[in-house]
Amino acid sequence: MSPLLANHTINARQFMILVMLYGIGDSILYIPEMLATDSGQDAWIASGIGFIDSFLFAYLFGKLGSRFAGATMIEYSEILLGKWLGKLVSVIFILFIFIDTVLMLYEIGDFMLTQFIPRTPLQAVIIIFLCITMQGARVGVGPLVRAAEIFIPWATILLVILGVALLPQINVDNLFPMFEHGLSTLWKSNAQQIGFMSELAILLMIFAHIERPHQGTKAFILGALLSNLVLFVLTLLTILVLGAELTTKQVFPGFILATRIDVGHFFTRLEAILATIWFITIFVKTTVCFYATTVGVTQLLRLDDHRSLILPLGVLMVPCTLLFVPSNAYYEAIISPFWTYYAFINGILLPLLLLLVAMFWSRRQRQNP
Repeated sequence: MSPLLANHTINARQFMILVMLYGIGDSILYIPEMLATDSGQDAWIASGIGFIDSFLFAYLFGKLGSRFAGATMIEYSEILLGKWLGKLVSVIFILFIFIDTVLMLYEIGDFMLTQFIPRTPLQAVIIIFLCITMQGARVGVGPLVRAAEIFIPWATILLVILGVALLPQINVDNLFPMFEHGLSTLWKSNAQQIGFMSELAILLMIFAHIERPHQGTKAFILGALLSNLVLFVLTLLTILVLGAELTTKQVFPGFILATRIDVGHFFTRLEAILATIWFITIFVKTTVCFYATTVGVTQLLRLDDHRSLILPLGVLMVPCTLLFVPSNAYYEAIISPFWTYYAFINGILLPLLLLLVAMFWSRRQRQNP
């Protein structure tokens, strides 16, 4: 393990919790609408297919990470591909993480302005949340996963409250007719979900911190499946309560879902529950991405401490957020469709390429000892 990572080891259970919260991330607000747009009332089926994707992708990342215990993707890219090609792959991957962080900062600002504080400047919200994220990255992975351990029971309790409170609003007829739009729409919807799942590859920058790497693959798979379970249940509840048509007309259908809670005309308007869950998961995901960006650049430039880059990268992210995403219409029309392909190339194909190269060299060494 490199000196940069040596003082921040975590166990497999902590990594599983981190994967779960990271996997839920920003998806909890966007996935129901994205799936329903193509699949209609079959959105929950498309989400169910995601269990297969989650397992396969987590298995891929776990196998790759466990082959290079204590090393990040930046380090073993150079080991496998050589100095220059390895650095090129590292730059591409770091840029992927940086852009993902920028997009999440925009999503945070857009959500806050749309639902809570419409007259507040977007950059003010971004700067405030970014300061919290920078502090999380500064203290490192150890304190972050311990915070995640504190968050997870509260997030679970809030999810259970949300699900139980929505039971009286469920209308099973909203699920029918099934397969009205054909099977092809299910795969199209699932492709969009794969765009979010591809971001799990960024956790390969955290995998190096696991003190027993042979347990990392199982933790990766379990965390990914649990996050997909949460998204599946939320998508199913959204269709059952709101219906497919209303779901597709909402930017944040999961948040609107919570406004439908009405138990005895007393237990009502609990959208703050979902907002709290989302703040927890988006904080974890954004902090992990920002930390991965700083560590990646630190290793690429062979610096001693990632903390020296936190302030410069943080300052750079504010104008980049406003530049990359000038408006919500631009985000929906340009970035969202493009992100599926971009994330798949960087989050799935790059790790798969590295794993295949590692397997090739391993086999060659056995044949020519």
